[in-house]
Amino acid sequence: MQTASSAPRKGALTRALSAPGTANGLILLGAVLQVLFFILYLINGDVHVDEAMLVLNARSLAREGTDIFGQRMPVYFDTWLYGGQSSLATYLAAAFIRLFGNQIWIARLPLALTAFASLFALKGLVRLLFPGQYTVQNTVLLLTAIEPWRLYQSAWTLDCAYLPFVLLFALYFLVHAVEKPKARLLFYTLSMACFALGLYAYMAAAILIPVLLVILYLSLLIKKKMKFRYALWSVAVLAVCALPFLLLGLVQAGLLKDCNFLGLSITAMDSYARGNSTTIFGSAGTAGAVFQRAFSNLGGVLYNILVPDLMLLQSARYPTLSGNVSNYPFGHTVAGLLALAGLLLFLWPKKHRKAGTDFAKATTARVVIGSFLGAFLVYAIVVSYASNAMYRYAAFYPLLHILAAFGVCWLLESFSAPAVPRLLAGLAVVSLALTGFALGNFATHNSALYGKSFEQALTAARDSGSSEILLVDSQDPYFRERESVFLRFYADDKINQMTPLEPELRARGGLSAGNPNVAPRLRPVTKDGSWRYVQVEENRDLTGDCYIFFGTVPQLDKTRQQEYAVKNYNDFCVTLARKK
Repeated sequence: MQTASSAPRKGALTRALSAPGTANGLILLGAVLQVLFFILYLINGDVHVDEAMLVLNARSLAREGTDIFGQRMPVYFDTWLYGGQSSLATYLAAAFIRLFGNQIWIARLPLALTAFASLFALKGLVRLLFPGQYTVQNTVLLLTAIEPWRLYQSAWTLDCAYLPFVLLFALYFLVHAVEKPKARLLFYTLSMACFALGLYAYMAAAILIPVLLVILYLSLLIKKKMKFRYALWSVAVLAVCALPFLLLGLVQAGLLKDCNFLGLSITAMDSYARGNSTTIFGSAGTAGAVFQRAFSNLGGVLYNILVPDLMLLQSARYPTLSGNVSNYPFGHTVAGLLALAGLLLFLWPKKHRKAGTDFAKATTARVVIGSFLGAFLVYAIVVSYASNAMYRYAAFYPLLHILAAFGVCWLLESFSAPAVPRLLAGLAVVSLALTGFALGNFATHNSALYGKSFEQALTAARDSGSSEILLVDSQDPYFRERESVFLRFYADDKINQMTPLEPELRARGGLSAGNPNVAPRLRPVTKDGSWRYVQVEENRDLTGDCYIFFGTVPQLDKTRQQEYAVKNYNDFCVTLARKK
């Protein structure tokens, strides 16, 4: 029998993780890292094209009460004429711009604050799920505080980034209602309101949230953790809060005509195709083909979770991949492997009766985790996997961290060697280092989007003193529509003098990509024609004073070399200005 003196001493990491007061320090750590990433990205980072579109809509809402296409208070933003953006992020950015000013960091601030506040929701959630299991609680908070995806995505604004944070609040309020008798009706109401907000945060939540709630509520009723009247109340609250979203679905399906609901515009999107690209049912094929896509989806998602940093390094090797911020996967180094250990503890709790890894005594925790696992399986099968769209699955990172936390606890309890906590600490450092590398790589190799290179080229063109700016049309339709959006984003002071965006997107964007005869690409950008698109193929076509090229520039002959000053901006934008 071991005495207190003969028992192995706990290392500093183990003692810190098992201390009740560590939670607040971990929240502070998460806040500090978030602020550092926010500032770093603001200085060295870039503007994603989807972020530029979102901010354009937010500016328009703050000024006019309409989106960039003239829609008054839309429930969903028809941004690209073939896809769209969910409304929560745009309305929050608009509110902050209206209150505090038209700056990019102000538009990004609501998401950063939401990400920070979600740490408190997570703290409350794990305390309710795992009472007295401080090592588990603190490990979940630690993994979340240094979560690469959380730090990365909270530094800029994208609609889908809100979903995991909103879900944390929804789950916290729900578990509080289940576990605490005081003010149950209020917490059920708050929970359903947050779940409804998730529907307005990301369109794919229309798959995730119903599946999760059905499994969760049925399990709670079967385990007698919830009374039936609370389930009915929850359904009613969710239906009321989600009514505009439900009406949008009916309008888009053609079952209702365009309508106005409580001042919100609900209109069908005539060219919406994003649903076809994000689910396995969007592509034609036999039942066998659909099954094959489902199997491939699940395998791809699991691979990305198990070896996220390999995916990261792979994208970093190829500039065309690393230029897209969405290529950054969520998760830590070997977090997936640790989560596998935690999953085994969850599936066979009777095999592990140690204090820190005992799942069996936490009924509500088992219900929540089991429901999340079930929802994950359905979601990962149905929602199309793509290595450059792992943000679609980021709503499950709390599940990943909870399971990984149990894996960490199992390692700390099963192996007394001091090397184990040192190994875990080293893995955390490596994960953060790779995150920093990815951030810097994206800031300097932004090949998929123009971003700041466009801003620099536009500033140089405006400073040239030329009475007109000639924009040389890109041959790639993928870039054409981005030119139009970035042009308006970076020339916000001139926005009222510009031509409407919708016809330009239709003429230059995805709808005309396969048919060059749909509309001419040569059109003015400003109403007075001082900014307009032109085509330049040879030296003889260079007759203006100032050009911005998107992509390659024709080889200049000696005469043109003497006439024009050439400046290259990160190989994406080039200006030609006639020498004075």
